[in-house]
Amino acid sequence: MAKYCKEKKILFMLVTVDIPNIYTPEGERKYKTIDSTFDAYFFENDLENYATSLNIEYLGLQRIFRQAYEKNPVPLHWFHWNYEGHKVLANALAEKLKPILASNKHEW
Repeated sequence: MAKYCKEKKILFMLVTVDIPNIYTPEGERKYKTIDSTFDAYFFENDLENYATSLNIEYLGLQRIFRQAYEKNPVPLHWFHWNYEGHKVLANALAEKLKPILASNKHEW
């Protein structure tokens, strides 16, 4: 998909969603009791490196959701994001896109 978008001069951004119940410190601790090497940011780090290797935009939500939860410890999910989770996502996406759109870095 990234290659196709580049050929068509379309912005491509890889976004990894947060893992429900692991964005909380309590959730992370639960998994660490099962496996002490558990890394809540493994997928985010791995896919950010992958996006960098492809020279595409990347937005990882695991840390963003953790930071939002630590600032305001309210649930961010039902089965999917709840209203608060969607606010976190919308703000993160807007902040990511703002400098990209302002720079005219990509053709549309």
